[in-house]
Amino acid sequence: MIKHIKSCQTTSKDIPNASLTIKEYLRPKTAQPISRIFKEKITDATVEFVAVDNRAFELVSGDGFINLAQTIFNVGQDLSKTPDVNVLDLIPNPRTVSVSFCGIALFYLNDELKLHVFILGCFPYDRDNQTASQIRQFVDNVIDKVPVKCEIAQEMFVHVRKIVSHTRRTHKQTKLSRKLQSYCDTRFNGAFLTMDVFLLVFDELPGVLERALMNDYESIDKDLLSCICLFLKPFEEVIEQFSSDTKPTIYKVLPFKQYLLNHCKIHPDDHDGIQQVKTFLEKRIQDVWIIHDIHYITTFLHPSFKNFDKCSDFRAKAIDLTKNELMKRQPSSSIICSTNNKSPARIVELDPQTSSPKTLLSQCFDTPKNDLKLPTTPYDELEEYIALNVRLSENDDILLFWLNHKMKFPTLFNIFQDFYAIPASNTTIERVFSSSKNTITDKRTRLGTEKINKLLFLQKNLNLLKQIAKQPVNEAAVTATKRKMVLQPPCTNSYDNQEELITTTSTKKLKVNEEDDIIFCEDDEENEVEFF
Repeated sequence: MIKHIKSCQTTSKDIPNASLTIKEYLRPKTAQPISRIFKEKITDATVEFVAVDNRAFELVSGDGFINLAQTIFNVGQDLSKTPDVNVLDLIPNPRTVSVSFCGIALFYLNDELKLHVFILGCFPYDRDNQTASQIRQFVDNVIDKVPVKCEIAQEMFVHVRKIVSHTRRTHKQTKLSRKLQSYCDTRFNGAFLTMDVFLLVFDELPGVLERALMNDYESIDKDLLSCICLFLKPFEEVIEQFSSDTKPTIYKVLPFKQYLLNHCKIHPDDHDGIQQVKTFLEKRIQDVWIIHDIHYITTFLHPSFKNFDKCSDFRAKAIDLTKNELMKRQPSSSIICSTNNKSPARIVELDPQTSSPKTLLSQCFDTPKNDLKLPTTPYDELEEYIALNVRLSENDDILLFWLNHKMKFPTLFNIFQDFYAIPASNTTIERVFSSSKNTITDKRTRLGTEKINKLLFLQKNLNLLKQIAKQPVNEAAVTATKRKMVLQPPCTNSYDNQEELITTTSTKKLKVNEEDDIIFCEDDEENEVEFF
């Protein structure tokens, strides 16, 4: 093609049998020929444009200029019948397409008072004006969007995944004391599980690794790996707490978020890789972990969290939201309780040896107080709850606590009953998806959507439905065995001289099929009802 283009450029166009260029050859034959006079006018205008504006000749060959010229030409065809069209009306004002930029630099003094200057970039400025407040908002917004990278931890994790994948594929992990865990990106804690098991068998790996993987193994810093696993351990416990579907979890959202944010604070002696991970996770928690009003209310309704000792800034908001919820429920139930029958608050004395926190959730509990001042509030029920000096341990049942205080705090109990049923995560639905994989197999690919839905429904709910139906069935059986059918005479005056009415008891035999929980009733043939 290069030789062809050069030959076309050197060939004189005056020769009648000269070969055509590619553009001339592919041009449609139906195209109308352009007059030579028009071409000369365009050439002169192009030369004048380049000379007057001091532009390069290559400018007119660019795609942008060609597109602009073609657009103006097409618009000119549509406006051919419009008289007195000025081209200045078609070309936009330069100010309407101009873009303002804002440069951001970071100045930093290290411990030795050496100044470091980092240029973060030059970003398009989209604010209305250039006042100090607008510029500050723009800079804060740009800094928040700057991506946080965990390059050190990511590089180490790549080596870990490579070794784990190769070891599992070659079946050499049978020589290890623990089975290596493959990384699963669909699990919340997939990276932690992979690194945690890898750390346990770290010293055993050189005996099973090939020489090609030793470079990856030597690139892994065991101390950094141990620090990362130790740092991610509370995240694993939080995920397990939120994954429970047998106990309420909604009240744990706010305390655990605050705990993890405090856990992500950077310490001076932290490794550079740990600092990157902490910075990334802290920003991730603040951006993704959104706290709603229901989280404040449910946390306040737990006796061990109602004072918000670990996050005191949220206490006033939680009380205000609870008051608003009480106001909404005022028509249905009175929120003002009688103060004459106030029961004394139960004070729990804690053993100093057993009161020290041992688990992650217990570290979020409020500090027990002996003297609590009653806040000024129009709601006596809320006052009594705030003044209640009760602290539940992690093993105590919050449901049992509110069940015992149902009569004392009726409106708060209704709020508790509505809000504490909300789960903190969607792990229950995730388990349904995992079960569907075991239902839809290669040998059952023709299952319809409706049948799949019914199978999953029975698989997840059959045992629960049996438990719910078992108690009413037993009560019905007891009631049926004790039932007596007595026949009364329609008119007692007409049967004065006859024998007394004979009433017998008709008992029914109940046969319970324990496997299917079905009751069969049969009349006892020996006991019949005798009429007068």
